[in-house]
Amino acid sequence: MLNLKDISVKEAIEHIKNKRIENKKKFDETYKKAEKLIESGKFEEAQKLTQEDVLGFYPVYADAEEKEKAGNLEEAAELYWRNIYTNGTDAPANSKRLLIVLRKLGRLSDELKVAEIYLNFVSKNDYPVIEKRIEDIKGRMSR
Repeated sequence: MLNLKDISVKEAIEHIKNKRIENKKKFDETYKKAEKLIESGKFEEAQKLTQEDVLGFYPVYADAEEKEKAGNLEEAAELYWRNIYTNGTDAPANSKRLLIVLRKLGRLSDELKVAEIYLNFVSKNDYPVIEKRIEDIKGRMSR
């Protein structure tokens, strides 16, 4: 079962930022390797290398989506969170789906925490949407 009680919003944000820095380094290393392969005329190897999911985000997301569609919402929530927190994915779909799943599960405090974390990583366009969601969650919690 997904347990967000043991981590603060601030700790989660810092952890995710650090993980994303690590991921960027891995990604950059992969592209440096690809550039060397291209320079040595190994175009197919370079293309294959750059098409790999070096960080492994997509399989976890696909599994979470599958669990969610099958109605296994707890498992889906765990997988979306793993992709966000453990893997450091910057794909917004993970956070958006996790917020939806937590709402379906009626886990308002977890939904609020995830929204507050996500607010630190959203695009400028999504910022007001997440701010409104946070206010809506707080309103539901106060009833």
